[in-house]
Amino acid sequence: MLKKIILATLLFYSSAAVSGVAAAEDKLTLTVTPPLFQLTIGRGENWSSNLKVVNTNSYDLTVYASLMDFQANGEEGQAKLIPADTGNSTSSVQTLARWIEIARGPVLVPAAKSVEIPFMVRIPEQAEPGGYYAAILVGTSPMADKTKGPMVTVASMVSTLLLVRVNGDIREEGSIREFSADKFFSSNPDISFNLRFANDGNVHLQPQGEITIYTMWGKEAGKIPINQQGEFGNVLPHSVRKFVFDWRGENNFFDAGRYSALISLAYGQEARSAASQVAYFWVVPLKPILAILAGAGLFILFILLIVRVYVRRSLRAVERRLKVSTKVRHK
Repeated sequence: MLKKIILATLLFYSSAAVSGVAAAEDKLTLTVTPPLFQLTIGRGENWSSNLKVVNTNSYDLTVYASLMDFQANGEEGQAKLIPADTGNSTSSVQTLARWIEIARGPVLVPAAKSVEIPFMVRIPEQAEPGGYYAAILVGTSPMADKTKGPMVTVASMVSTLLLVRVNGDIREEGSIREFSADKFFSSNPDISFNLRFANDGNVHLQPQGEITIYTMWGKEAGKIPINQQGEFGNVLPHSVRKFVFDWRGENNFFDAGRYSALISLAYGQEARSAASQVAYFWVVPLKPILAILAGAGLFILFILLIVRVYVRRSLRAVERRLKVSTKVRHK
């Protein structure tokens, strides 16, 4: 058994995961579907399904399946792959990879065809309630050949993820750790919002909701949906997940000023909970304002010039009248 944690750079549970891979060293393409299973299974229950391995190459492929547990690695949606000694059934360690039965291979996938690989999840009676997470990796060589050193690369393998809830004392506890705009001041309505969502429970959560942007006049300027479609965007237990959402509004000089962004989230299956927070930022279109100020400045200079010319002419007219009046008196 490999004792060190294997680091994987795959974005396992972030967004629509890519289930196909192009292995540069082998010049092949391989796809596994579906990319994700989300299951709720009771203790002592079994669940079975199939993986479809698609070979789009012009030649036959022999593939092998491997099992790994995974956990959150940082806040960017990456994961750590953790080897599991599935052969040691007497171990007290509870991991999902130990409870999955699958044919390790070799499996022949003919050219331009697909093959289904059956597997089964057996939840033991003594399993503790909560979330369990594993990946079924499919590649052109056994995982044992890739784990001879302390690290392994998974670039030539594709994966299907399993996110399993074991019924019982489920704790769905989440909170918004941070919600902010990437710029406090912007000359264009082009803003990115950063959301850091913390999961303090014992099962994965998928925060769903929306961000609503308002102008300083209270007018709605846009909406950003959050995880409203699809099964991805989960936050694993005892981790913080960072999401980034981009918004580009319409350039409108009359909407310049202080904007507010309200995020509203709901999460949890057994007891739906909600969280909200507000972020503020300024949108001030500098170019139009500078153009207006420049125009106003020129207009003021023009008025001052006209006034100055008028005053000079008036003074000259007064001087001429005074001279004429002086001459008349001398006569």
